[in-house]
Amino acid sequence: MMTKPISPVVLTWQILARSTWLTFTLFWGVSGILTVLLLAVDSPGIRSSYWEQVFEALNIYAFVVGVRVTYGHLTILMNHGVTRKQMALATLLFALVFTLANGIMMGIGFALEHAAYSSNAWQEAFAQPHLFKTAVDFPAIVAEGLILSASTFLGGHFIATTFYRFGKIIGMFSIGLYLLISFSLEVRSYSNAIVTFTSDLTRKSDFTAAEFFLWNGGGIALLALLIQYMLQTTEIKAKTR
Repeated sequence: MMTKPISPVVLTWQILARSTWLTFTLFWGVSGILTVLLLAVDSPGIRSSYWEQVFEALNIYAFVVGVRVTYGHLTILMNHGVTRKQMALATLLFALVFTLANGIMMGIGFALEHAAYSSNAWQEAFAQPHLFKTAVDFPAIVAEGLILSASTFLGGHFIATTFYRFGKIIGMFSIGLYLLISFSLEVRSYSNAIVTFTSDLTRKSDFTAAEFFLWNGGGIALLALLIQYMLQTTEIKAKTR
């Protein structure tokens, strides 16, 4: 009995997922261990959530994964017959699953940390405003983790793809464009840089849920469209090492 061949898009997604599994496990494992250690050595009382700081590291991690998708897989997969359109679709599918998994892990981490705080009668506090008001608002935590990691993942993928497609000069412009988008959306990984320009922005602005989804969703859509355009228009010549 003949088996139905796997779609190139699904196969490409599987390759991307398998290659990221180890770093995904290491990132969340190390984040959990560090949070436990910090909780163990900190003094009791009002505590700013340690797990909240994982948002910062998650942005960096997602950005690196986005870069790696281009430079670690694009050339190899194209040399093995994967088309630009198939690669673009597989990347978007991978981005959806990857960022959703990150959001779920953020939600699980907050729930576990909240349980530790409650069992010790510690008062919990957040250093920055969020979509969620409490550490047990799982849907809102997942949504924020998904959207913020999606914006940085696509940012890394966008910059790497621009360098791959057009070379160093235009690639440098892509960095500037991404930073502009990040600043305008107040992406969390650049909040400290924003503070250097004005003392009024010592904290991330209080977005309503609608504003958060509108602005960040718009930035994500723009990056996704630019990546799709670069991968599906002018011919990309597969490179060999």
